[in-house]
Amino acid sequence: MKVKCDFCGTMMNDTESVCPSCGAPNASVRRSSGDQPLTIEELKKWYESKGLPPENVTRFFIGKNVKEPKAFGIYFEEASGNYIVYKNKASGERAVRYRGTDQAYAVNELFQRLKQEITQQKMRNVKQAAAGAGGAGNPKQSLAKTGKSVGKGCIGCLIAIVGSVAAMFVFMIILGLFLMRNDPSAGYYTYDNTCYYYSTRSYDDLNWFRYDGDAWEGPLELAQVPDSLETKKSSKPYFTKDTWDSGLPCSDFKESVYGQDMQEDMYVSIGYYRCGDLYYHLNSSYNEDWFHWSDQWEKVEFSKLPQDLRHPSQAKHYLLSQTYTSSLGAEDFAQSLVYRDSQASQTASRGYYRVNDRTYYHQGYFYDDEWYSYDDNDGWQPIEHNAMPEELHHPSMVQDFYYTDTWDPATQTSDFTDSDFYEAPRENDSGSSSDSDFSWDSGDSWDSGDTDWDSDW
Repeated sequence: MKVKCDFCGTMMNDTESVCPSCGAPNASVRRSSGDQPLTIEELKKWYESKGLPPENVTRFFIGKNVKEPKAFGIYFEEASGNYIVYKNKASGERAVRYRGTDQAYAVNELFQRLKQEITQQKMRNVKQAAAGAGGAGNPKQSLAKTGKSVGKGCIGCLIAIVGSVAAMFVFMIILGLFLMRNDPSAGYYTYDNTCYYYSTRSYDDLNWFRYDGDAWEGPLELAQVPDSLETKKSSKPYFTKDTWDSGLPCSDFKESVYGQDMQEDMYVSIGYYRCGDLYYHLNSSYNEDWFHWSDQWEKVEFSKLPQDLRHPSQAKHYLLSQTYTSSLGAEDFAQSLVYRDSQASQTASRGYYRVNDRTYYHQGYFYDDEWYSYDDNDGWQPIEHNAMPEELHHPSMVQDFYYTDTWDPATQTSDFTDSDFYEAPRENDSGSSSDSDFSWDSGDSWDSGDTDWDSDW
């Protein structure tokens, strides 16, 4: 990662101890530890030391330019002298995360993504184990433990499975009938000389709309809907028609912008939009993850978007491109800090961090929890995350400022473990994010199908 020299302003690699231009010490130098490989070879050794499954299972290829779909990787391109960090999506399309000469930065990009994947896979194993503990169990394991005959065990398991499926089926039927019985029927209603429309297709989890004499408005919050229209039984006396005709005192709901949105299945394409300014829509949910470009990409609340961008049927007319091109007049969203934060692991290693000329200690699990700073007068004191340096506000950057997990009297004033706030990590303590947390147990399984292979990173 590049950092700025405090004395002359020159940009330099954060692994350099002194500025190459003026010779001043680099206060933000990143020191390698067992948790922070800086070269491709070190990353390979870290991978091997964790006991992780083979690369064709995890789909992380270190030092290889793999062309097949569903692959993360890093390699050195001799022709250009660049280090390339990439992800091949399920479609085979390649998303390049980094291309440049800073090997430590490139390695860290893949390293953080690998640790994020390990965390996700471990969580999947825990959830599966919990689900198994609460269920009927594996028939083969049950037979092995009890010593019962195979035939009797299979029959018992079959009966248990059939009984569970039947019970679930009956429950779903009862639940469905209950919901169908209580939800109003789709169509037009007249209440207090006002037309309403109920749609079985949800619009941001809301279904009711009201005609104000000129146009349809909504979707209505439940508090805005007359009590008499809330259930199927109570709304029945006010039901007019299920389809529109010219005799109704309102326009055809299907011709309204809301009706057209529903015909679009509430879908908005991922890509760059221009409606006065540029916006980027991060995922396929029409009302989430919009970002606005000014001097940088910033998240914008859905309610503050231009009216047309709030409607999927209208937003499509403002789509410029689904992929980045240099002619857009904005930077590549996939390279922005806000996007990288959204894709990064939300955890941070337990240990010492250094920003500018100050030392911090993290003993939590998530990057924004349990931070402490050292003061010459007050010693170690807890610090709110919003009072932390900007560099430690971002999950995609925080690990760049982690330089040791143990106290070093040569570089640190005080040992945090001697403070009143220190809590020793317990075995399997989720509050610790040490290097050992990423070791892979032989009993764990890795399912690369659990990875989101359609995203850029």
